[in-house]
Amino acid sequence: MGDINLVVVGSESVGKSALTVRFLTRRYIGEYQSDTDIVYRHQAMIDGEQTNIEILDVSTGKGGDSLLTDKQIRWADGFVIVYSICDRGSFNRLRDVIRDIRDIRASENNHHHGHHHYNHYSMVIIGNKSDLEHRRTVSTEEGKALAATLECPFAEVSAADSYHDVAKTVQGLLRSVHDTQVMLKKRRNSQKFVNVAKALTGMFGGKKTTRKRRSL
Repeated sequence: MGDINLVVVGSESVGKSALTVRFLTRRYIGEYQSDTDIVYRHQAMIDGEQTNIEILDVSTGKGGDSLLTDKQIRWADGFVIVYSICDRGSFNRLRDVIRDIRDIRASENNHHHGHHHYNHYSMVIIGNKSDLEHRRTVSTEEGKALAATLECPFAEVSAADSYHDVAKTVQGLLRSVHDTQVMLKKRRNSQKFVNVAKALTGMFGGKKTTRKRRSL
């Protein structure tokens, strides 16, 4: 099975880097801010197959907005969309990020006449910092409602408190991407079989012409 590429995206200080490192190492690194994109490489067993995973932690700009590029959107098989339950602005900004992802993937799909994987991608919405309930400004219901409109999973986690919740959520996304890759591979193989069958029919299975016997 092919590699899996994940993009982790969110506003400044939502804890997306801490969440990423927690998933990869089980350790919590606290608040971490980088002005450059960071790519992590990881291996995991999915359906008994060793799968290479690249996770891109997208940097944020001076205004705190994600600097997700069109190229990164096209590269990804799955998106981890992170906000902080303590930061209303980080939640509100998700809509712009999600719109960009959907628009670019849809335009690529149209450009390739629907024959590529661009319209097949997975996404999960994560509300981080669930341990800071006393500072909550975004309700659980709002997060669930956003995910429902996107028809994608939703989870509230604490990168600071729980490896298990983080791992369960990211592994669910990896499973979704893997299942999509399997489906697309079967579809391609099926199409190849149909094309070969059509070619053979054209070569050997054409209409037979019968000659009329000339009467004596």
